[in-house]
Amino acid sequence: GGENVGISLKAEIIRQGFKLGVVAETIKMSPATFSRKAKTNQFTLPEAEKILSSIGLKLHVVELEKNLQQNG
Repeated sequence: GGENVGISLKAEIIRQGFKLGVVAETIKMSPATFSRKAKTNQFTLPEAEKILSSIGLKLHVVELEKNLQQNG
């Protein structure tokens, strides 16, 4: 359950110069699960926060709230 994050975390990870597999390990998710979720952007909010903090970024909550409001 939980809200899915409407930003491409995969693109952000790559842009920051990280490997997807390394990030997956860092947040204790199997690379297969991570890859599947990254493809369809199905990360929950807590997962997204973990991923972003592992690559040294903060989740822009304001942006996120705006997206959530637009999506109902």
